[in-house]
Amino acid sequence: MRDELGSLPSLRQRLRQLGETRLAPASTAVQTPPPSQVGAAVATALERLAARLEAEVVAVRGGPVHLVARHSYPLEHRHGDHALLESLRLRPETLSLLSRQSPVSELTAEDALFFDVETTGLAGGTGTLVFLVGIGRFRDGLLEVVQLFLPGPSDELALLAAVRAELESRPAYLVTYNGRCFDAPLVQTRFLLHHQRLPLETWPHVDLLYPARSLYRARLPDCCLSTVESLVLQVRRSQEDVPGELIPGIYFDYLRTGSVEPLARVFYHNLHDILSLAVLSGVVSAAIEGAPGGHPLDCLGAGRMLEAAGRASEAGEAYRRAAAGVRGYHREEALWRLGLLHKRYGRHAEAEQVWRGLVSGGAELQALPHIELAKHLEHRRRDCREAADVVRLALALPAARHPALRAELQHRLSRLERKLAASAAAEARAGGDYAAGT
Repeated sequence: MRDELGSLPSLRQRLRQLGETRLAPASTAVQTPPPSQVGAAVATALERLAARLEAEVVAVRGGPVHLVARHSYPLEHRHGDHALLESLRLRPETLSLLSRQSPVSELTAEDALFFDVETTGLAGGTGTLVFLVGIGRFRDGLLEVVQLFLPGPSDELALLAAVRAELESRPAYLVTYNGRCFDAPLVQTRFLLHHQRLPLETWPHVDLLYPARSLYRARLPDCCLSTVESLVLQVRRSQEDVPGELIPGIYFDYLRTGSVEPLARVFYHNLHDILSLAVLSGVVSAAIEGAPGGHPLDCLGAGRMLEAAGRASEAGEAYRRAAAGVRGYHREEALWRLGLLHKRYGRHAEAEQVWRGLVSGGAELQALPHIELAKHLEHRRRDCREAADVVRLALALPAARHPALRAELQHRLSRLERKLAASAAAEARAGGDYAAGT
């Protein structure tokens, strides 16, 4: 390498000729406060934060510390348009559906742990610290929320020990929002970096992001928790809140300057995330279970989820509620899915009725109702003539301008016409044989 690039001094000379003034680390150390001064500044800031939040600073054998803030809410407490009590009405079979086949036997809504973290980076990774952990649970007729705060990187072991104690206090399942991919893996990473293990991947886990997408994507611009809060739960946060993207910077400012006022807003943000998780779990469950007063578009998403879970009867009712409450494309989709559900469970007469209603109503849906009705008429009713008429109606739809769909319809029509021609020829031969015989 030295033969190819020249000796190290010659490289330095060339860099100087190019105008480089800094070729090596500075000869004098950067002036930083002594560790004792840094520790004293953090301790003072932590005391001020604890006083502001009415929280407690907990020391571990005189060494690492963490801060604990506790809150309690009665079940009648309303967060937006909904009371916390609604979350306790979750049925076991709906819990199983929401957990996406995680083991939830013997667990109820009262065993939920509402879990949310604030971190020094939104992308995760081993360099990302978890500096605030919020955990909520129902206990003794209250929703109790504990917030565990990391005063500084050197105190991480104390924070992790407190998190473990809170999570493992009794059998439970996690309730998060995108926590399956972010919160839980990140907390596990912090444990692993300290040669410890908290196997959150084995816990039953209800990640509300996934049912929220199924239920609300038809009527919301996106499914961020803040959007769901505003448009579904009708939650209006005060000016004390802080946008999530600013939170890492606020924590770093606290470490550098001891500023606690912005950090108190992060605690507010985390606390309201926990409240939203608690309420949203009840709202999502009510939508899936068909509670009165739900948005009809949510019924369409609920039907898809129930059908995937094998709860066919409830799925059919959800599709009917959606079709009765919406118009246009979403009504057609609800009826289309209802027809498929009938077909899947062998209720062919009911499926035909749905297909006919969609076809006569001029439904588009990429000609799918027309194709299903044509298949039913051809293979079950043995009525190739009407089946061909239905395919011709499909070819007149704007969707049939798409080359692939048009080719499929033309192929189906050609086959039906060949069958009709063969049937006509057979009838003609039969008629000729009859005439010859007489």
